[in-house]
Amino acid sequence: MREAVIVSFGGEEIVARELSTFEVASLFEKIRQGRFEMHSIDMLMDFNIPFEVVLTSTGKSEDFFINKNVTPTALVSVYEAVTKANPGFAAMAARLVAQSPVQGEEKKEGETPSMRPPVRS
Repeated sequence: MREAVIVSFGGEEIVARELSTFEVASLFEKIRQGRFEMHSIDMLMDFNIPFEVVLTSTGKSEDFFINKNVTPTALVSVYEAVTKANPGFAAMAARLVAQSPVQGEEKKEGETPSMRPPVRS
């Protein structure tokens, strides 16, 4: 059974569910192949979990989270719920960030590109 965490957001309850191994593998493959596109929300939020994982975990659209009434502070509880529902992915993301080259250094042969700069997990 998948882990699920319920969180209140925008006046309604949403469910952050654990990603399947297939979903994790698909995202990791995109990262590995350099096809992962960072979203502006990824740079805004202080988490290793990419916005794409938040969308996949909650089943919500980008428009649901990005509108004139949503503040970055309001998104924190959603990111925390997604992290709690996906501890394995959060740990994997933290390892990827830790192994990524420092900004400005070249990537070494065989290294996987990071999803974002080092932050809390």
